[in-house]
Amino acid sequence: MEPIFFKAIIDILIEFSGTQQMQFQPIAEILMFWAIIAVFTIIIRLFVSIVSDRMAHDEFNNYVSVFFQKVLDLSMRFHLNSNSGQLVKKITK
Repeated sequence: MEPIFFKAIIDILIEFSGTQQMQFQPIAEILMFWAIIAVFTIIIRLFVSIVSDRMAHDEFNNYVSVFFQKVLDLSMRFHLNSNSGQLVKKITK
């Protein structure tokens, strides 16, 4: 969108010759619309980044939960032989 707005502003500036009095109304309208589009784009990008971060965090929490459930389901003999309690402590830090 930015190249389109930039081209429109340049076209308006070229349209005026040195003898004509320059009018700022068309340029102000385009700049205002450009600013509105830019703010809207920033808000949408912020929303998408927050939502994707939350989704990734939830997915990580689900994975860790499944891992802990599998570790807890292992036999006591396995835990005694492999020191998995220390492993779990290191992972949770």
